[in-house]
Amino acid sequence: MQKVIFSIYCFFTLSLISAQQNQPNIILINIDDMGWRDVGFMGSDYYETPTIDSLAKAGMIFTQGYASAANCAPSRASMMTGLWSPRHGVYTVATSERGKSKDRKIIPTPNTTTISSKHELIPKSLRRAGYRTIHAGKWHLSDSPLDFGFDVNIGGGQNGHPSSYYPPYGNVELEGDGSYLTDAIMAKTLEALSQTQSPFFLYYSPYAVHTPIQPVHSLVDKYQHKSSKIGQENADYASMVENLDRNIGLLFHNLKTNHQLENTLIIFVSDNGG
Repeated sequence: MQKVIFSIYCFFTLSLISAQQNQPNIILINIDDMGWRDVGFMGSDYYETPTIDSLAKAGMIFTQGYASAANCAPSRASMMTGLWSPRHGVYTVATSERGKSKDRKIIPTPNTTTISSKHELIPKSLRRAGYRTIHAGKWHLSDSPLDFGFDVNIGGGQNGHPSSYYPPYGNVELEGDGSYLTDAIMAKTLEALSQTQSPFFLYYSPYAVHTPIQPVHSLVDKYQHKSSKIGQENADYASMVENLDRNIGLLFHNLKTNHQLENTLIIFVSDNGG
């Protein structure tokens, strides 16, 4: 994953160097806990992800790009800073003191749950280069992404997952219209983009498909009657995956309609997964 982080930072550095040129818009899509085989282009015969599959077909697939950590916070901290955990201090979610103390064979590593302000994160670098920076969805690195270079924050805070995908969402501060959380975040994202001139950096980091596994009811039925040769069978989870893909499709449609797609770099990753 360090190579992937380095590659991402190389691009952002080039963006800074070419600040006076026609800078591309940048969209970093970071899915929460999506397994590598939970999408069609990676071999799933159960989950339906036509939008993500089309993105893979039109772009490049990095089959040896790995997450820098096995759970959310350190993976995201490494992506945003370009540093390994020993550099930024975020090793895990919550405390590293797991299990009973009498059973531990090593001393737990001291852990921090909030990224230090001494680190310059991607949005701050890009904002200095003239980008408008938008965060949408899960943040999990501090109380607010606005403190680290984002101009707009849609639903991001210290929480690692939503209390509920159904309104009023619990620990996610977002005014919705009664819709499913993934849908509500995308609606707010498209609204923010409509008020934004290029160049922009969008960090689209939906809470999906992290637990709680709460289905999109209109999509569940077809998966309950669908079979898989590779053992995938969770209809509730499948509805969340398809709904996520549909929302990414809405984002792409918006870019096409506004003639922005050809000048937009899109990076799709999962912070960690099965």
